[in-house]
Amino acid sequence: MRIYLAIGDSIPGGDTHILSLETRGLLRVVGSAHTNENLLDKLSNAQPDVAIISNACAGSDPIRFLADVRTTLPELRVVFIGGNEDIFQSLIGMGIYDLLVANRLKLADIDERIFHPAVYVDVAHFLKVKPNQVATDRLRRNELVAFWSPTGGTGKSTMALNYALMRAGNVLLVDLDIQTPVLDLYSGFSGQRKDLYDLLVQEPLTPDGLRRFLYPLSSEIASHQLLPGLIDLNRFDAINIDHFKRLFGFITSRFDCVVVDINSCPFIDATYAALNAADTIYIVAINDYASLREAVRYHKYFTDNLMMPSEKFQLIINKYTEQGTDVTNITSGLPWPVTTVIPYSPLITASTCAGKPFVLSRDRSLRKTIDTIAQIAGQHTVRRKLFGNR
Repeated sequence: MRIYLAIGDSIPGGDTHILSLETRGLLRVVGSAHTNENLLDKLSNAQPDVAIISNACAGSDPIRFLADVRTTLPELRVVFIGGNEDIFQSLIGMGIYDLLVANRLKLADIDERIFHPAVYVDVAHFLKVKPNQVATDRLRRNELVAFWSPTGGTGKSTMALNYALMRAGNVLLVDLDIQTPVLDLYSGFSGQRKDLYDLLVQEPLTPDGLRRFLYPLSSEIASHQLLPGLIDLNRFDAINIDHFKRLFGFITSRFDCVVVDINSCPFIDATYAALNAADTIYIVAINDYASLREAVRYHKYFTDNLMMPSEKFQLIINKYTEQGTDVTNITSGLPWPVTTVIPYSPLITASTCAGKPFVLSRDRSLRKTIDTIAQIAGQHTVRRKLFGNR
């Protein structure tokens, strides 16, 4: 593990402690700084896995500086040491969760942040419940979440896009919908499109190579990125399942959460690799008997034939019509729980029919749907601020 130290005098004995870890072969210190001068350039040149940055070294505007770090080095994990909690709420929205208060800091806290990949700091809990210590919400870091549907036209891409936007942390949305790879277009990108094929065939995959293919998922959230899909399907046969396995292994080590929008056909390499790699698979169905039964049939195939754990599947029912099949009756016999029901909205139905995913937060009438997706993403208040009061 490559560590960059920009801690100034905020940790008494911190330099010595971390250098002792290096001496024992536990990590490698690739640079240090005591001021903000050219710090972003130094981090870019050093390419560390983790940067430990104090409030003093972040400069006079630490929020702006750390936003620049997130934009320039999206895969970099940042441990931030602040003088107080005043700016923590802003930092958590940028995907910086390893937060420490200098005057409460123990050297063991640094060890925990460096070596425990499952630690997030829940700032709201920290401020409200346990003001005298760093409270942690233990969520799995480097989680891969897949959105899949047995048929097109269920709103799967809309769910994946908005789930990614509402997940906190350093998030990557991957477009693996082979038939309609349009998430780059519908998240606002208007330049020359990039083809995932060109990244898949790179040997080896590198952070710089990946960075050249990423788009901002939203201008409002610097920590969220989009990896576009396979634009030219004429080249699809030149890649295989090993390419996708290698890609997932590479990107999940660099983002807190990877969200994958995958193709409806489960028998192609991209979909099969994503389903296998995923920690959670959301099957999106509409409130229609045929759609739900198809979801049940494939769930049985995945668990019985492909030996995928049943517990990693969850069902989202997108109410495609206001009436439709009685969801309560039909779901009572399903082999796995319904995670949530997306409320009926003519806007979502029209989007689903047209195959045009869109950002839910841009319409006030969809507040119930926004809240529902936010709850799936595990966000109740923090992400809400990023979407304003629209």
